[in-house]
Amino acid sequence: MPELPEIETVKNAVSRAIGLASITDVIINQNRFREVIPADFREKTVGARISAYQRIAKYLVIHLDNGYSIIWHLGMSGRIKISDDMPAVLDKHDHVIFKTTGDNVI
Repeated sequence: MPELPEIETVKNAVSRAIGLASITDVIINQNRFREVIPADFREKTVGARISAYQRIAKYLVIHLDNGYSIIWHLGMSGRIKISDDMPAVLDKHDHVIFKTTGDNVI
């Protein structure tokens, strides 16, 4: 499980790669988490612009300009993939895919 320095490193990497982009689409590939993703998650995130990134303990928090925040726990692996293109085949651990302006995919 990633520790605080690794979470901070991931936060900084996502912030540099994505910046203050807008979320253009969300694909929920797996909904099996400690907490279930709310049914209206896509509705509340698509179209919103990222306004800030924050690490709180072992959570990555992505604040949106619509007053909502995405709270992200990195689980056991601590992996977030950042890509310019949507993968041809999704892996079973590709739980949620965010498409952003600038054609980034996380």
